[in-house]
Amino acid sequence: MKKGKRSTMKRSLQQRGDADNTRATELREVVGRLLVLIGENPRRNGLVRTPERVEKMLRFMTQGYRQNIGTLLNGALFPFEYDEMVI
Repeated sequence: MKKGKRSTMKRSLQQRGDADNTRATELREVVGRLLVLIGENPRRNGLVRTPERVEKMLRFMTQGYRQNIGTLLNGALFPFEYDEMVI
């Protein structure tokens, strides 16, 4: 790989990381705001890390939206039709 392409790729990955960090921060702020709106104190001992936990949970639960299905299945689909349960 040429030096110019490598630095461009590195910058692109850094920008993606920056965007992810910005979204994570924004999501945590939204969760904190939701806690306030339902009458909770987000600074309360049991809730201090809740925005971070919710952000991580949502990223985990929605990770499939960011995955490439072709890479994930790796050609594991077969052209056979079944009308009975496969055991």
